[in-house]
Amino acid sequence: AALGTGVRFAKTCDQKVLRLDPPDYFRWLSLGAGFYLMNLIIADIFAGPDQKFRVLPGSDFIHAGVYALSWAGAGAVLWRMARFPVIMRLTGLGALAAGTCWMLGLPFFLGGSVAQMAPFFNVGLLAFVLLSAILYFSGSVHTGIPFDNYAQKLTIAGFITAIFMAFHLASGTVFQAGHRFSLLFAFTLNQEIVSILGFAGFGLGLLLWKKGLDRPFRMAGLVLVILALVRSLAFPFRFGGQFTAMMPLVNFPTLMYALLLILLIFVLYKNPKQRWPVNQVSARQFMGVVLAATAFAVMNIEIAVCFEQPGHTFSLLASGNYMKLLAYSIGWMVFAIAMLVAGIRFSLPVCRWVATGLISITVVKVFIADTAKLDMGYKIASFSVLSLGLFFVAYLYQKFISDDPKKESK
Repeated sequence: AALGTGVRFAKTCDQKVLRLDPPDYFRWLSLGAGFYLMNLIIADIFAGPDQKFRVLPGSDFIHAGVYALSWAGAGAVLWRMARFPVIMRLTGLGALAAGTCWMLGLPFFLGGSVAQMAPFFNVGLLAFVLLSAILYFSGSVHTGIPFDNYAQKLTIAGFITAIFMAFHLASGTVFQAGHRFSLLFAFTLNQEIVSILGFAGFGLGLLLWKKGLDRPFRMAGLVLVILALVRSLAFPFRFGGQFTAMMPLVNFPTLMYALLLILLIFVLYKNPKQRWPVNQVSARQFMGVVLAATAFAVMNIEIAVCFEQPGHTFSLLASGNYMKLLAYSIGWMVFAIAMLVAGIRFSLPVCRWVATGLISITVVKVFIADTAKLDMGYKIASFSVLSLGLFFVAYLYQKFISDDPKKESK
């Protein structure tokens, strides 16, 4: 209070102190003393019975969280002080960034504390909600200084990351209670599913958000979507025993795959041209390739799960399983025909070429692998499906593709 009063009375003094105007000098003293007092109060509150002060939080999540939120809050208030010099406001922005990074890193450094938290509503979730509010409060100000735009981007990035961390921390305390916090590799099947869908949802939100988000945010959204798809394809190899023990096609992993494919189809339909962050390839081309590759991989995963022998863990290899080997041939042929139909319907030559290539691979598989490994009954079924598929493909080519030059000449 005395230093604050000194700021007011120092306005009448013209002599500089340490190359600073007297009001600014007393402001710096006030800020330093206030910051020191804030940390001293926190250290006093969390001191033990035989301690005067506990400065270092150690493994205490609440103590460290209070420090981080106090730094972020004080920095946000200082950043919004438009009448203060720019250097002071940038110091506040630095305190805000330090507190935010500290808070975001706590679940990783103090994962054991997260394992002891109550499901869903707990101090971790409350801390990240408060951090989100502080960052939103900081990003809503426009001061017109040269660093304003850059600072706003930083606060938006911090706000999105805080919401993202809050979601994963809350879901982790519910679906993998008693385990350490993990962002990429969950310890339980349900948490892995929720985490993958969270990655995809946040990624698509950043990618399709209509309001002004810069290219780095769109690129981050695209990376999150790709990470979600990669994790979903690795899912059966991490939780193969539990996945194969479930009822085929009617289970949560299959629902996860269905939702991911629906989201990809939605992005393909929306075709976000203005919001697409990659200049070298269009949104529709990229998402079309990703959708086709993901759908083909999911089809093979579901075939492997449906026809896996009881008591065996997940494997894409047939290993003497005749039904799985035959199902692969049927699935590949059906998928190739679906791609061919899509290529004809939407006039996509590349899609038709890929479909033709997959048909060729299926023919080679039937004549080499199926013939060598399948029993007579399965061989007959495999060749029957192949002949029907090739007949339908020949009909499509003759009906819709071979007539195109004639139509163009007319």
